[in-house]
Amino acid sequence: MTTDSSNPITRRTVLRSTVLTGAAIATAPGLSLLTPGQAAAVGSAHTTATAPVFVVPNPSFEQETTTPGFPDQWGRGASGTAGSGALDPAVARTGAKSFRTVAPAASDRYSVQLYLKPAVGGHVHRFSVWHRVMAVTGTAPTLQLHFYDVNRAVIASAVATGASGTADWTELTVELAAPATTRYLSLTLANWFSQGTVWWDDVSVETWPAIIGVGGNYLERAAHSDVLTLTLAAGASTRKLATVSAFDRELQFVDAARMRSASCETFRWHGDGITWDAASGCAQLAAGTQGSLTISGVRLGDGAPAGAAFPSVSVTELGQPGGNQVFVIALGFREPDHAAERTAGPTALAAARSASDYLDSRTTASGAIGIAHPSWPGDIQPDPHGNAKAASANTSLWQLTGEQVYRERATRIFDVLADVQLSNGGFGFPWPYGSAQLHFAYAGHYPDGKTHPRGTVMAIITASAAVSLLEGYHAFGTQRYLDAAERAVGYLLHDPNGLQFLDPGHRYASIPYCTTAPIDATGGRATEVYNIDAFSLVLLRRLHETTHDDSLLRYGDALARNLDRRVQTDGSIPYAWYATWKPTDYAYLVNDGLIQWGELRNARHWVATGRRGISWMTNVDRPSTLLWDYDGRPLGGVDNTQDVIRWIGAITASQQPDGSWTGGSDTRIEAFNAADITAVLQQMEYSS
Repeated sequence: MTTDSSNPITRRTVLRSTVLTGAAIATAPGLSLLTPGQAAAVGSAHTTATAPVFVVPNPSFEQETTTPGFPDQWGRGASGTAGSGALDPAVARTGAKSFRTVAPAASDRYSVQLYLKPAVGGHVHRFSVWHRVMAVTGTAPTLQLHFYDVNRAVIASAVATGASGTADWTELTVELAAPATTRYLSLTLANWFSQGTVWWDDVSVETWPAIIGVGGNYLERAAHSDVLTLTLAAGASTRKLATVSAFDRELQFVDAARMRSASCETFRWHGDGITWDAASGCAQLAAGTQGSLTISGVRLGDGAPAGAAFPSVSVTELGQPGGNQVFVIALGFREPDHAAERTAGPTALAAARSASDYLDSRTTASGAIGIAHPSWPGDIQPDPHGNAKAASANTSLWQLTGEQVYRERATRIFDVLADVQLSNGGFGFPWPYGSAQLHFAYAGHYPDGKTHPRGTVMAIITASAAVSLLEGYHAFGTQRYLDAAERAVGYLLHDPNGLQFLDPGHRYASIPYCTTAPIDATGGRATEVYNIDAFSLVLLRRLHETTHDDSLLRYGDALARNLDRRVQTDGSIPYAWYATWKPTDYAYLVNDGLIQWGELRNARHWVATGRRGISWMTNVDRPSTLLWDYDGRPLGGVDNTQDVIRWIGAITASQQPDGSWTGGSDTRIEAFNAADITAVLQQMEYSS
């Protein structure tokens, strides 16, 4: 596939999050598919494992580094003008010292952290720290926990909020299940967006095995009935399963053979290793065992065609502290065959290496890659969009291979992006554009042939650069990359040419794809180009998962409400406010944005709208090329293994000997294809 250079989509891995909030565990309700061995979620009852799976180093901050005043084996993160941190021998809960963080102004941030420490998946981790506060205003201090996969991508996160004002020692606790694919964790004690002094002491961790969804046949279509099979592992304590929710039904266990829905439909169930417990009225899975649960009896999918995007399947566990616990199990009919896909891995990796070398050969004196665009032939520019994709590709190559050359290439480009960011936080399009170029020719956009000057900020360029910079922050831990991403979001939300509310009540909003003049001044409309708003939702979710800044939520909600009302009854959506349509990739951006934001906000109607759009894509307008979810899972339950293999074959066959695809006439294609290939390699869990 040759990527349309005007299309912002590259199939990057989304920073998925799992947050424990009282009685429920929120995890990917729209497009989750657990492969064998992948953790689903966990209830709260537990028995502590006899051998710890994680040990906190220097938990009471008693040992100093060679730099006096800082605890050994911990790292620091700072932003702003005057945030600071140091060991304090005058204040301690236990031992001789605590660690003190000070933020003189609300704009200052300081944190101390364990960063990318080896971790074990399939276990719940409960971290605690004691904190004492003095004159804290603004955002309260937080304890943040992130789990990462082998590619150092965030796959689950949780945050606990501490005390404000002035208060004596208080314990702060965060609890989260590490997915089975976990390889690393980060624990951050943060004094962010607040003013005042915080002391930290006595960090501890408790771990225990999680209940894990380990596979199964999921849903099989038969002539008159569907058969749903789930496979579970119990961990260290006995589990009692109360209900199963599937396809808009909640099924309750009735006896040793039957389940019943709220509308009195009767289902049959059978357990292999899962037994009936009459005393509790539940199915039971004994501690330390694995079992399967098979449900049949009616058409679970209400007669929908094969390939439709169904809701996820979840199981409710009875009687956990804080209420019943829900964990999501699976979606769809078939798993992608990553093992088969990996047979194409060596070819794909060689193509990605060659593309990286080609892009690097176009490095300019500034460190940026010189980008050619066919609409401005011969005018080579350090386009932030193309450079952001090149940085993402090199980051993935470093994660895949561990080779330092790719880290150096990625960080060089990320540094350039942070350097060239405009003072308002935006990123400019380096060519003049308007009525004569690309899809901007629509008369309602640029009446009378008007044109934007070179360097005008574009929303998609800004959002794309911000997403890549966040990837750089999570991969390399460089604070200025996060700072640049936050400034970019500040432009998108708060600049006069940023987010525009569409109604007096501020319930609906859209982000202009460019500066509003000269478009709006002459009756056109720069807002409601829907892939811009949807991609911005993905960015806002990633940033919120990184910083836990709740001020982002109202803007994301307004964008999601507007997208939700623009989706057609059949699940399709136009490209923009006027009657025009783009390739399915643009529709996928809308669906993915709604699903991701709906998951974050626990807004089932937004998830349902996005799922309906995926179903339309799958059944009505399935593209002939790659169908690929951002997390490497099949869209709508369709096993796209052969699509992936065919796509790798096609894209590598069309690559030229110098590593390019266009011979230098459209360098964005080279950057986009390199990013796509490396993302697919990561999603198939390829290891060189």
